[in-house]
Amino acid sequence: MKYVLASIVFFLALLNCSKNPTSPVTSGWEVLSIGTNIDLRKVTFVDENNGWVIGREDSVVFHTTDGGDTWNRQVVPPAPGIWGPYFPWGDIFFIDSLNGWAVTTSAVVYKTTDGGDNWFVAETIGSGSLRKVFFVDQYHGWAVGSRLLSGDFRSTDGGNTWSKIEALVGDFVDSMNGWGGLQGSIYRTLDGGISWNEIYGGGGFIDIDLDFVDLSYGWGLTGAKVSEYEVWHWIIHTSDGGYTWVPQTDTFKFPLGGSIGPMNMLNLTHGWIAKYDSKRASVLHTTDGGDTWQEQPLPSSASNRVISDIDFVNEFHGWVVGSSGLLLRTRNGGEPVK
Repeated sequence: MKYVLASIVFFLALLNCSKNPTSPVTSGWEVLSIGTNIDLRKVTFVDENNGWVIGREDSVVFHTTDGGDTWNRQVVPPAPGIWGPYFPWGDIFFIDSLNGWAVTTSAVVYKTTDGGDNWFVAETIGSGSLRKVFFVDQYHGWAVGSRLLSGDFRSTDGGNTWSKIEALVGDFVDSMNGWGGLQGSIYRTLDGGISWNEIYGGGGFIDIDLDFVDLSYGWGLTGAKVSEYEVWHWIIHTSDGGYTWVPQTDTFKFPLGGSIGPMNMLNLTHGWIAKYDSKRASVLHTTDGGDTWQEQPLPSSASNRVISDIDFVNEFHGWVVGSSGLLLRTRNGGEPVK
């Protein structure tokens, strides 16, 4: 009799569970408004509150001091010789809440020392495009140029003047130590980019996005077109400063029109990568240094946008920008909430 009663109780418990389906999953990312529908290109934060965003073609820098709840527009004066109200931005970077730089596709370097309240032209570098700028302190920084500029650029005085170096700049961890990738090889510099030495060859890739967190540990996101209709992407990892690299995760396979990247590795364990596949955007997250990646769904209103940049200041607080004014924030590392 006890056995029969126990069986009935067990059956009723199962029946009750079947009437309560799994709770819906809420995205760990929230949609913010920046007051524009232009394509947003880059985002840079220095802490949980202070951040800046630029659009692809706008002479305005957007600035927040409350983590993205509210934004104000910082007007940037046109560079000499640039006509019209707009010019295309390339990148923006802040080293702290006061000191920042922005570059344009007309090779103009802007600088601010008061958080962006006032921007001024630091230098115009030749004729061509600048697509990336970053600094490791208030004085030492690099700008990545287009083919028309036939080189990258290095500054040792806070961006006031720039000298041309070989077009290999990928990532730096201090004023001297940096890495770059070109045509299947990895190069390293020990003097800030003045000279480069090949330290790894035969990678089989053409382009690679490098992200180092210290002198030893780094990741590379790369890919290749393997057929007329398909592109493969994969991640390689080094733990000895770039001298040896190993594939770290299963290949990301996409039909043409899909993509993966950019990548943002925060430390030895945590990192995020943007993904766009089948007209749907998402973010991938690793907590074990890239060995495994978990997909983080985005809010439905943002899922059909293309992500152009990701920036995290710690393991919890991060921001995403992208097409048609896409601006997202997470305060829990992007993990879905059940």
